Amino acid sequence: MIKTTSVLPDFPDFHEFYGYTPEKALFFDIETTGLSHKSACVFLIGTIHLENGSWQLTQYLAEHAAEEKQLLETFLSDAAPYDTLIHFNGSTFDVPFLNAKANAYELTGISLHGVSGKSSGRQSAEKSACQTSGAAHVPFSTHPFTAAEKNSLDLYRTLSVLRHLPGQTSLKQSALEKLAGWQRTDTLSGKHMAAMFRSFDKTQDQELLQLMLLHNHDDLVGMTNLLPLAAYCMLADGDFIDVRSCFLRSDEKDAVPSLEVTIQLRAPLPTPLSLSHFSDDPAVSCSCVCDMIVKNSTAVLRFPGFPCELKYFFPDYKNYCYLPLEDQAIHKSVASYIDKEYRVPAKAATCYTRKSDIFYWQPQPLLSPDFRASFDAKAHFFEYSENFSHQPDLLHPLVQCCFQRFFS
Repeated sequence: MIKTTSVLPDFPDFHEFYGYTPEKALFFDIETTGLSHKSACVFLIGTIHLENGSWQLTQYLAEHAAEEKQLLETFLSDAAPYDTLIHFNGSTFDVPFLNAKANAYELTGISLHGVSGKSSGRQSAEKSACQTSGAAHVPFSTHPFTAAEKNSLDLYRTLSVLRHLPGQTSLKQSALEKLAGWQRTDTLSGKHMAAMFRSFDKTQDQELLQLMLLHNHDDLVGMTNLLPLAAYCMLADGDFIDVRSCFLRSDEKDAVPSLEVTIQLRAPLPTPLSLSHFSDDPAVSCSCVCDMIVKNSTAVLRFPGFPCELKYFFPDYKNYCYLPLEDQAIHKSVASYIDKEYRVPAKAATCYTRKSDIFYWQPQPLLSPDFRASFDAKAHFFEYSENFSHQPDLLHPLVQCCFQRFFS
């Protein structure tokens, strides 16, 4: 068996976002001759770990298929001290494959169990941000080491929110590497690797050896280059530093002003981003209700203004009367002075007052008062207030919810 080690340059690990301690984390990736553990073997395992302040890349290569057991024992033994395993889609393939192989060899006490039922940790839109996205517990034990609970960080699951980005048609590691702005040297696929190992097993060709090591090397280094994509996950979680400014902007004379909100993000995006959200509510006629433009660490949300008449619905309708001729509701204390023939008890759908103004969309009733076109309308709106310009952080709930909505 061949074991090689090299030192990697430092990379931004975003460990606080991903929820792991760098010194206790182990990146790993495996190469196999097929997808089924019953007919295929694992012949190459690569890892990255932090040692003495430097990131070390280690590769374990079986020179022959018969060395698979030795390869597994060495890897599992070396991995034992780490409490977090980091991989790309290893929850689906790498972890179950290694576990099945360990069981097949009847390696007493050496068992790498599958990821538990926990999801990647992401929450749906309009919920609180999840700072430990991707963390799930994996029981892991090796002989002669005592059993220990390890965390499994699957970057594929954690970064799956990126499927909502325009033009992001694939979540393969190579596609995400391009999004992160990293270009790998290796051009081989897993099928190429399987064929090359079968040939290497017979010939020990050193050129084949270097090509296999390069592929595994780039898979590992590629994972480290995916870590800055956490900036997108922070957007999706609605996690940012603060709202910097808020003001009305009119691009043309007498045009309806739009509301622009500038936000300082926690981390820069690798590339500029532009997204738009459209509403199918008749009140806005399928218009764009919010634009988002992100450059580096700054995001700008633009809300077009809609001049129209909308309704504010009073929550305690039992204390109101509806006036059909006026088409509005008034409190019972006032309605008592109006003839009974001109008033009826208000219902939830008729307990409103009407107002004409310039309104701005919000994903749900976050800013009060909240206006709608009708009681069952899905679109919600608010009015601009000078307080927003003086205290832009009042818009924090709105911004957070909008970020989450863009990625939902």
